Amino acid sequence: VVFKHALSWITVNLSRPSDNAVGVEYPKILVNSVAFTKVNPQGTGTVSGTDGTIQWVTNGTVQNPIVTPSTGVVLTKAVQKQAEPLFIPQDLIPDNEATTDVNEAMELQVNYTIFSSANEYFTETYSVDLAGMTGTTNSGTTTLNAWEPAKHYTYNISISLEEILIAPKVEDWTDVTVAVPVK
Repeated sequence: VVFKHALSWITVNLSRPSDNAVGVEYPKILVNSVAFTKVNPQGTGTVSGTDGTIQWVTNGTVQNPIVTPSTGVVLTKAVQKQAEPLFIPQDLIPDNEATTDVNEAMELQVNYTIFSSANEYFTETYSVDLAGMTGTTNSGTTTLNAWEPAKHYTYNISISLEEILIAPKVEDWTDVTVAVPVK
């Protein structure tokens, strides 16, 4: 029997550039929160066909789950894994361009503060639509329009003074062999 996980596995990694070559220390960057907006937390899955594929229909009230600690995260040059939530597989809803007063898109939102000194800082929220992002795969690239069952989505987020880079990666959920003792 082949088992494929029914949910979508999301990983968020945070980083910043290294200190520069002449030894000048990079300013402190505090990520206050990383959130996925308009995520549906409930659904009904139905097994279809002989291959065990699960078709999902979401049926809950959308939420905006924050996937970082409430105290925030001070970035270091090393990649810091912050969260690995499991979500109901679902379409990543794009913004409806016809309605200019409301943004319907599911987004990845990063709220961060950059400190240039003890008393000087600025806080900003960066938002990007999840639908239509280009992610890397083992065989090339793909356009992300849904979180699919049995897939692992890694969002690598790097924050510098000049830009925020978000590099999604999509992989099959890794198989694991588990030995079960027979009694």
